[in-house]
Amino acid sequence: MFKEPPWASNPASKNIYLKITSPSDDNKNYHISDKSYYLFGRDKEHVDYHLNHDSCSRLHAAIVHHKDGRIFLIDHSTKGTTVNGAAIPRFKPHHLTDGSEFKFAEFPSQFKTVISDQNPILDSNPSITHDKRPRTGDERADGDKENDLGQPCSKRPRLDRESEFNKGNPSVAKWRVRACHILIKHKESRRPSSWKEPVVTRTKEEAIDMARNIRRRLQDKEETFSVMAETESDCSSAKRGGDLGSFGPSQMQHAFEAATLALQVGEISEPIDTDSGIHIILRTA
Repeated sequence: MFKEPPWASNPASKNIYLKITSPSDDNKNYHISDKSYYLFGRDKEHVDYHLNHDSCSRLHAAIVHHKDGRIFLIDHSTKGTTVNGAAIPRFKPHHLTDGSEFKFAEFPSQFKTVISDQNPILDSNPSITHDKRPRTGDERADGDKENDLGQPCSKRPRLDRESEFNKGNPSVAKWRVRACHILIKHKESRRPSSWKEPVVTRTKEEAIDMARNIRRRLQDKEETFSVMAETESDCSSAKRGGDLGSFGPSQMQHAFEAATLALQVGEISEPIDTDSGIHIILRTA
């Protein structure tokens, strides 16, 4: 399991992305500038970028932003990671610069670090699966990133979606919001387990009652949202006070997205039902 280094920090620049080239020369761009680290690997429920290849490890590597502005790639694999054609030592942070090219074992695509003053148009049909975390998500404390932020498994994460909107495509709505949430799972949830308990046995009705009680306590100002999330949420975003970061169209399950858009900034939702469980949402931007 990946442990975030003490020197990790959210990057100051919002225009850092990966240029990903497949064997068919199909180039895709993906932001890596909206949180402190991104995980790459074969275990799609526990990583931000799914490397769907047998040569890749479940947790293959991590890209981590240093508080001083540098970017590091850390290999966690058994079959290796190469940067500019040379293998890098396992578990030792390797400095990535603008233009660094790297590959994960025998995964067919090549990755290139781009630090740019321009916002790229991001591909809406990625061959590498975005999930949390946001990394939305449910990631990060216990690796339980089953998209408990309300997003489907094929989406991810707390990317800076503002630059993803293709100005040439009028069908793409230009909006971006930010939210925190508290998730209460139940035995009918898509994945009835969490960092709090290995098996969730409560009924859906009990989860709804718990969510209503949490909302009442928040409205009565018994606790702040972040404190309540840290103790009550079944999503591992609890360690960040429930913060999911920012997201745009199709990043979350429809019910979660619609509920967030319906809120005013600072407003708390009624209990929202998704496949992940019952959510209380606070819109923050």
